[in-house]
Amino acid sequence: MVKDGEEPQPIEVLESSIVELAKAMKKLGSSRLKQETLVTLLHDHTKVSKREVRDILNSLEALEVLFLKRN
Repeated sequence: MVKDGEEPQPIEVLESSIVELAKAMKKLGSSRLKQETLVTLLHDHTKVSKREVRDILNSLEALEVLFLKRN
C-alpha cells in the first residue's frame, strides 16, 4: 500500500523485507523467550485475543512461504 506522497517500493525491497521479517520471527521462536510469554505480553498490551496473537505470530513466521514464489 502506498500512501499519498510516497513512492512505491520496488518489489525486490518488499521481497527482502518479507524474507528478513520471516527469518527474524524464526529466530525469535528459537530464542529463550517462550512463545506463550510473548503471546501473553502482547495480549496484555493490545487486548487482542491470545488466539489472534498466536495466529499473527505464526503468520509472520510463514510470510516467506505464503507470499513469495520460488523458482
